[in-house]
Amino acid sequence: MVNISDLKAYIADNPMQLDMIMHEVYESLSADQEHFTMFDGGSHKGWHAWRMIQLPGCREVYAVEADPSMGKILTENLTKWHKTPQPELHIVLKALQNDPETTEIPWMSSHTHVGRSSILSTNKTAPTIWDTHTDVKYRDQLSVPATTIDQILHPAKSIPFLKLDLEGADFLALRGATQTLTEKRPVVAYENSSKAPQVHGYSVNDIQSYFEKVGYIPLNYIGVPMTTDTWFDFHEAWAIPIEKYLKTLKLIEKSISKRIG
Repeated sequence: MVNISDLKAYIADNPMQLDMIMHEVYESLSADQEHFTMFDGGSHKGWHAWRMIQLPGCREVYAVEADPSMGKILTENLTKWHKTPQPELHIVLKALQNDPETTEIPWMSSHTHVGRSSILSTNKTAPTIWDTHTDVKYRDQLSVPATTIDQILHPAKSIPFLKLDLEGADFLALRGATQTLTEKRPVVAYENSSKAPQVHGYSVNDIQSYFEKVGYIPLNYIGVPMTTDTWFDFHEAWAIPIEKYLKTLKLIEKSISKRIG
């Protein structure tokens, strides 16, 4: 049986396979659906957004990116790649967080590691999850527009999958997606940083309680339910609606087993 150590060793040598596994899962989840919406939070250069656009039956894709420098690259890439009016492409250059009343939020934009740009926490001792990494350098602090997942996806009817890669702000974004998760029941893939609770002021118990409230099961990347003791065994995770658990678990296990015997 594959364990999390096997996955860590495999991904250390094949880092892009994390994205390939995710792609295979959401491709299969959406295979029998039509006129659905896909969501790529922390879209970076648009790798997932572009693949979501190409899914048969996809009606629209939201590609969300807050960092101004990366937003320019994302816009250039997706404008170049996506030439047809359907599926409809929405590029949203805003930060995802939890408060619908917040329209602007402090931001740290890295010029050395653009993928490590993130919301700036009010925690002075740990303002970002990369604070102790001296090789990560930032521009002067700025503010960026902010929104919530619920505000973006309110008009969407069917959402099979929601991807987040927010450099530690993933739980903030999920707390701003309560209506989406409760009513529309997407499978979620999110970044699971062990430093995020300290940076953004919550506990593992808070995350567990939230998922329980919305009827989701948190799994590590190989599909094993996470406990308090094992929560941060790997830096990526899934959250699955209870009613979609068995189907999604089979897809995760199938994709993992193709790579790790």
